[in-house]
Amino acid sequence: MELNYFDKMILNVIDSIEEQFYEWPGHWTYQDKIDFLDECLEWLEQNELYERCQLIIDAKKEIY
Repeated sequence: MELNYFDKMILNVIDSIEEQFYEWPGHWTYQDKIDFLDECLEWLEQNELYERCQLIIDAKKEIY
């Protein structure tokens, strides 16, 4: 998989979730967070990066 700028940006965000170095934007609602994580999960699946999917699933569990 050749990474473009967008791909690198998404992976950087996902990696920061793994490292617990992230803060949600203050204006994001609960639904914004869920939508973002769902879109990340879909992107990971489309790009066959299954090993990172669990990070997103765990992040969703934390905000429920």
